Amino acid sequence: MRVLQVNAVYKTKSTGRICMEIHKYLQSKGIESYVAYANENTDKSRDPNVFRVGNVFDHKLHAIEYRIDKLQGCHSRIATKILLRKISRLKPDIILTHNLHSNYLHVGLFLKGLKDLHTPVVVDLHDCWFLTGGCYHYTERGCNKWLSGCKGCELFGKAAEKKYKLNCEIFDYVKPTIVATSKWIEHEARKSLLSTRTNIEMIYDWIDTATFYPRTCNKIRETLGIGNKIMILGVATGWSPVKGQIEMIKIAEAMPDAVVILVGNQVKKVNYPKNVITIAFTDSKEELAELYSAADVFFNPSKQETFGLVTGEALACGTPIVVYNTTACPEFVTKYTGVVIEKGEDVVMAVNEVLRKNEKYGRDFIKEKCVKFVEDNFNMQKNIDKYIQLFNEIIFNNNGKRS
Repeated sequence: MRVLQVNAVYKTKSTGRICMEIHKYLQSKGIESYVAYANENTDKSRDPNVFRVGNVFDHKLHAIEYRIDKLQGCHSRIATKILLRKISRLKPDIILTHNLHSNYLHVGLFLKGLKDLHTPVVVDLHDCWFLTGGCYHYTERGCNKWLSGCKGCELFGKAAEKKYKLNCEIFDYVKPTIVATSKWIEHEARKSLLSTRTNIEMIYDWIDTATFYPRTCNKIRETLGIGNKIMILGVATGWSPVKGQIEMIKIAEAMPDAVVILVGNQVKKVNYPKNVITIAFTDSKEELAELYSAADVFFNPSKQETFGLVTGEALACGTPIVVYNTTACPEFVTKYTGVVIEKGEDVVMAVNEVLRKNEKYGRDFIKEKCVKFVEDNFNMQKNIDKYIQLFNEIIFNNNGKRS
């Protein structure tokens, strides 16, 4: 079997890491694997089976055109045709796409081209872009216009309705298999334009438990200068007043004897309480694993998660969580693994409830429950094997249709 993945990034960020993990696992199983990526690749191995789509000039031109017409994924025709020619020579048995919206592909031309090449396609849903006329997420805005064609969009205007219709045309023609990466996004997909045009499966994303596991944390606590103080951790690409800063400040102010650690870039500078320590965003899995392991509670302030990779990583390191009752976030929580709160509820009370559970049941018991939950639901080998099984089924059915 020959598999090609297409994604905006490789190895870096959540989808880039997932893409790399699939690639390496397929190769370990003797499956011929290739990756086409656009913008970022932090892999220093120079894998000949990993190649770039387009170039910086094309990506910037696409971005400019997108700002003008508000139609993401409707440009880069030349780069798309070059990729299709490469695919026609490569002759993959199946193609798995991740994020196609990053100023590097003409999505309609690409997916229809794969149909014309008789190459079956699996589309991973890492966000809601294919469900809408241009939005990656809609939960925080409380928008339901995607259920009826994105008419009267406040963000993209008439372009949203046009893009929505283009999505319908693409999926009517291509009819790919959709993989939802959580129960929540599967539920949303079954209400969307995809419901009658595609076959929808659910395979959870996973956690690399070979890296994310409970570690001794004395060294990292010593480095941070926090000793045995209670540690509340948050990890995000960026922190701002609408992206978690306010909640974390509330926790720090209400718990002056604890230490709040924020990992991620500070989008807006604020005056944090003295018991807040900020750390720049890092892609180092080793560093993150040590931080997760050192924490007593992990808080994810996100209200829009298709899966929630950092939440799962924290659990894999044995740290219980606090999440909002929205999108895929609650899918990580059991009686012992954390607490779910409604938007607007007191996050400090939730953190204290997790700390009480740590004390009541014992930190080692809670750690064991968190690790087992990840192993049972988000095991990397088991979940990638589900992809392999799906690929084999699709290829078998596709070959039957060809004959």
